[in-house]
Amino acid sequence: MDFETGDDFNEFEEELKALKERISAVEAENGKLKDVIIENDLQDELEGINFTSVEEQICIDGIRHIAMLVRDQDYSDRDIKNYDILLKNLRQIRGKIDSMVKPTKKESTAELLKIVGSLDEK
Repeated sequence: MDFETGDDFNEFEEELKALKERISAVEAENGKLKDVIIENDLQDELEGINFTSVEEQICIDGIRHIAMLVRDQDYSDRDIKNYDILLKNLRQIRGKIDSMVKPTKKESTAELLKIVGSLDEK
């Protein structure tokens, strides 16, 4: 992401902070609502309701469709790529970390310069 000025970065950072605070508030509210459901023994009444978002349902339907193509052995490389994309999106929607993404280690500026310096020597 490119920022034209430091002000753009600051605006982005402020917006990000506000969104994180909003997420925290919504998660807290969600927790309270779940507690209310449990306290009032309403789980059975909510059983038939579909809480899946439109985006999540699109991913699920696409994955099912591609799975049928694979079962029928009528798929292409593009179908496999689409499957990977849909699965990754579904995991993001559900808030799961993609196991294919390796966590990165943060290095200090001094360590990074040391690494670059050792590359220059080769």
